[in-house]
Amino acid sequence: MERPVEYGLFEQTVTVYRMADGQVSRKEYGGAYLQMQTQAQWDAQGREWERKFLLILPGEDVVLAPGDRVYDGIGPQITAEQWSRFIPALVDGLGQIQYVKPYFGQGFLSHTEAGR
Repeated sequence: MERPVEYGLFEQTVTVYRMADGQVSRKEYGGAYLQMQTQAQWDAQGREWERKFLLILPGEDVVLAPGDRVYDGIGPQITAEQWSRFIPALVDGLGQIQYVKPYFGQGFLSHTEAGR
């Protein structure tokens, strides 16, 4: 019997950050899939860089929201004072969530997709 090809798509670790009530929370998720790309956009004023990404987290214990920041790997501890400089334009491997889409299968949350 031939084994199916294993792609290892859900073998990454990401760290999700959220600022709420003046505090930064941080949670690591294993078994993630994260694909990031940096894209140039041109307008009348010139070129602007945008970091787009797709994050997929399987399971039911996923809590994501627009505005959360996602770091590729195990991210650093961030204080509320550091938050304003902890942005994708200044930190490699960091993205900010623009949308969150949960997927349900047979009455339970199978995975959550988020990105920009």
